[in-house]
Amino acid sequence: ICAILPMVLFVATVWWLDRYDREPIWLVALTFLWGAIGSIALTILTLPFQELALLPVSSLGPQATNIAGSVLLAPLVEEPAKAAFLLVILWSRHFDNVTDGFVYGAAAGLGFGMTENMLYFSSISMSGQVGPWLMTLLIRTFYSAVTHATATSIVGAALALFRFRGALLLTAAGLCGLGLAMGIHAMWNGLLTLGGD
Repeated sequence: ICAILPMVLFVATVWWLDRYDREPIWLVALTFLWGAIGSIALTILTLPFQELALLPVSSLGPQATNIAGSVLLAPLVEEPAKAAFLLVILWSRHFDNVTDGFVYGAAAGLGFGMTENMLYFSSISMSGQVGPWLMTLLIRTFYSAVTHATATSIVGAALALFRFRGALLLTAAGLCGLGLAMGIHAMWNGLLTLGGD
């Protein structure tokens, strides 16, 4: 309930704020489900490659491996996984302006945040400590999941902005949006990682 309900409310709010040209709720829901299931599955499929990528850093110790994994590797893997579905729906007649890109990107990011929160909340609840669980609940609900939504919405907005301006500009915009999303994600994970030490 703590993982699902806030994210559903956030998606509903983002959808509602687009008052003049609301997207079909079924497509927003499908994008949300992609974030919650599809992008998580893609991320899990890359775990062996992530472990390989971290091998050179592992000799520096667990702290260096944790920092490299969360600050460098997580954004490189998770942002393309969340944004992949945007490429599928980009050519839909319902994806025709920057606001649409923002809404769909936010939906994918919030879906990803919901599933990630489920994992974090259930993991920390095993400790039986209420204080750390509540702190995790607040930070992950109002900051981490919203950061996922913000990052992916940037990719969606960038794709929508250049959708009708040719393949070269669309590709460049998508890559720039993805780069910005990865930068935001890396900065947030870096702040959390450094703040936890």
